[in-house]
Amino acid sequence: MAIIYYKKIADLFQSMVLTSSANQCIKKNAEYSAKVGKYQRSIAMFEEITTYFIINNLLKYGVRGHLLNVGICQLCRGDVVAINNDLERYQILDTTFKGRASASF
Repeated sequence: MAIIYYKKIADLFQSMVLTSSANQCIKKNAEYSAKVGKYQRSIAMFEEITTYFIINNLLKYGVRGHLLNVGICQLCRGDVVAINNDLERYQILDTTFKGRASASF
């Protein structure tokens, strides 16, 4: 139930061009989606937030945390190929991700 309402609130904030508030709702929606096993949906939402964070100089330091959440969701899905593909893609998106990601995996 919370997932539905967070989606509606995020849409409302986006229509009012309140991106920061919309991103907070999308993040909560992604977290709740992951808790109920909707990992692909959660991945899409975390990636949506990440694209906004990358283009915003004040928020770009939070990118790794969201990419970590995507990686955790991919691990829960058990899709090793997707994890490797995403790692390569994220290293291109965020240059600071490369050094830490390759050391971790």
